[in-house]
Amino acid sequence: MEIGFLITARLKSTRLPGKIMLELNNKPVIWHMIDRLKRSNILDRIILCTSTNPQDKPLVDIAVSENIDYFLGSEEDVILRLYEAAMKFKLDYALNIPADCPLVSLEYIEKVAGKYRETSADFITCYKLPIGLYLWGLKIEAMRRVCEIKKSGETEVWGRYFTDTGLFNVIDIDVPSEYIRP
Repeated sequence: MEIGFLITARLKSTRLPGKIMLELNNKPVIWHMIDRLKRSNILDRIILCTSTNPQDKPLVDIAVSENIDYFLGSEEDVILRLYEAAMKFKLDYALNIPADCPLVSLEYIEKVAGKYRETSADFITCYKLPIGLYLWGLKIEAMRRVCEIKKSGETEVWGRYFTDTGLFNVIDIDVPSEYIRP
C-alpha cells in the first residue's frame, strides 16, 4: 500500500503573510515540517501540494532542495488539489495537514495509518489533539466523491464534506485526556 503525506501549502496568508517561510532556528517553518515527516517509518512519499500561482514558487524550490515530491494544483479548490496529487503519485492512502502545523505528531501518523489498515474508513482524524499536532487520513476514493458532490470550487475548509454529509465512514481516534486540547 502506497501511503503519502500531502502537505497543503501556499504563501497567500493574509493574517501573517508568508508564515510558512518565516524562520525558526535559521530554517523556514515548512522545512521543519518536512524534516519531521522524513522521520516517519510508514510514509512512502512526502508531497508538497501547492498552487499554480507564481508566488508559491519558493515552496517548489524547497521541495526540490529537500528531495520531496511536489504538486501544483488549484489555488482555491484544496480538496481537488489533494485528490489530483494523490492520483498523480498513485497513492492508495493519503495523510494531510496544512504546512503551518510543523509539529504534526509522528505517533498519530502511525495511528491514523494503522486505523485505516484496520477499518478502510473514508476519513480518519484525531481532532482532540492540540492544534498543530492533529492530522487527517483520507481514502482516495472518498476524496474523489467529495470532488463530485462539493458545491463550490473554493474548498479551503473541506473537512465538513466528510463529517457533515453522512455519506462517509468517519473515525476520530481517541486521544489520552492529558493531550486533549482545551
